[in-house]
Amino acid sequence: EHICINQKVPTLIFSGQMTAFETTQRLMFSRAKFALHEFYQGRCPMRSDLERIQQAAVEIAHAGLFVDDRAGLEIDVLRERARRYRGEKEIGFIAIDDVRLLRSNSVRAERSGERERAEVFAGIKDLARELGIPILVLADLNRRPDFNGDGQGRRISDIADFRNSGAIGQNADIVGWLYRTNYDAKSAEEREAEAGRAELIVVKNRNGKSGWVPLLFIEEIMRFETCPPEPLCSNLCEADEIREAWECHRGEVVDEREDSINAEC
Repeated sequence: EHICINQKVPTLIFSGQMTAFETTQRLMFSRAKFALHEFYQGRCPMRSDLERIQQAAVEIAHAGLFVDDRAGLEIDVLRERARRYRGEKEIGFIAIDDVRLLRSNSVRAERSGERERAEVFAGIKDLARELGIPILVLADLNRRPDFNGDGQGRRISDIADFRNSGAIGQNADIVGWLYRTNYDAKSAEEREAEAGRAELIVVKNRNGKSGWVPLLFIEEIMRFETCPPEPLCSNLCEADEIREAWECHRGEVVDEREDSINAEC
């Protein structure tokens, strides 16, 4: 969304998880900050909601966004299509969701899932270098209960938690994952206290430092936002307070409650 719409970079998405319609629909409602499930449940959007949805639809329609939703792609076919989009549409960014759904048709890949993943990652790496553009690859983590703690209350792990991905550490320039802190909460009170908090954990950065970036997760619209600067998000615990403070910080909600929220911060 940021690269394609805000930065106006033509973007290609290979979506094996959702159709092109589902992808653009989710993007539109997320950008409009309107919960899609409420629309399906029969809630009538307010005029302000409709204006935001219409504005998001117009922005997406005028953006250089291309979605290839054909399932079961082989890595060679993906590379061929990416080259065609690069030549015809001058795309400057590619996203792949999800890398587990890509296949390799080599004989050695048929005998080993790990070998297949290695060939897929190597093909993506070669494609990025050939086209000279960044490629974002999405994958699932092994959700193990024995993550290592870093002594500061956050849970971190390593690249080995990616499924069948011994080659990812060799091919990826940057490796990171999104982590919601309330997943490790042991009680309802802890889950409530951590609601809305998330982190982008960078475990590998070939050209820079690793670390973590605090994020805000808005569960109703399945959206991650850049966390407001301190001290705005340091002392907020309730999910409603976090969302309201963020909206006030962005200037999207301007009413009499803003002064009280800023005073609490």
